[in-house]
Amino acid sequence: MAQETEAPSKLKVDVIYNAVSRPFDYRPHERARALFEQATNEFQIPPAERENVRLYLPDDTTEVDLGLSLEQAGVKPDSTLTLRSPRPSGG
Repeated sequence: MAQETEAPSKLKVDVIYNAVSRPFDYRPHERARALFEQATNEFQIPPAERENVRLYLPDDTTEVDLGLSLEQAGVKPDSTLTLRSPRPSGG
């Protein structure tokens, strides 16, 4: 009889930056900053420009809190996150 296993230790999300999508593995309890760093490295965003981009949940309006775990920040497996500059608030 097959033994049930726990949830996979690594899950997958896609991150879009400038209309290019890349897959990333993550662990739910890992800090969101780790995924942000992986994505900015993969998309070759220079360190000086990284302070000008944010990671957003699939609704493209909710910013991922980089100080939280990915699970706490609301990241779900197989979702698509967006890496972009914040939009200016209306006014």
